[in-house]
Amino acid sequence: MLQKKAEDWDVDEMQENGEELDRRDGAARFLGQMLETKFGALDDSTRACLATADFARILAWTDRMLEAESLADVFGE
Repeated sequence: MLQKKAEDWDVDEMQENGEELDRRDGAARFLGQMLETKFGALDDSTRACLATADFARILAWTDRMLEAESLADVFGE
């Protein structure tokens, strides 16, 4: 069946996934605010990158932001 019984749900796994999403979303919002402070308003493409990146990538971008002179320095690979 398409419905999953409540007793079959892995509550711990669901909680871990939710916590990971909360960390990722919080880090993305923080980085977005810091980038706007440093470089001005962000374009839609930059916002989309922040919205879809995983937590590790957001942390890497945050480290780069500290010494970056442009958004290209932050997001360039």
